[in-house]
Amino acid sequence: MTDPQTSSATGFEQGSFEKTCTYCGAHFQVDIARRSGENTAQSFACPECGRTYEVRAAQAPQVRLVSPRSDGKNDGYQETMF
Repeated sequence: MTDPQTSSATGFEQGSFEKTCTYCGAHFQVDIARRSGENTAQSFACPECGRTYEVRAAQAPQVRLVSPRSDGKNDGYQETMF
């Protein structure tokens, strides 16, 4: 994760990290905002296949595609329940 920056006006600590989707290989950046005592599990999805991930943050993460999927498919991810 990049070095967090805190806004004194809002009290949010801003940060970001890059992730490669484990399903389709797409590479994306996730921007998050954290605030002491207010962080909960927040979901975000791969912008190419929709596979969901979680991060602890105070607000919903923002996701930006860096490079498209690399698996040669065009399907969406489907959660399986076993």
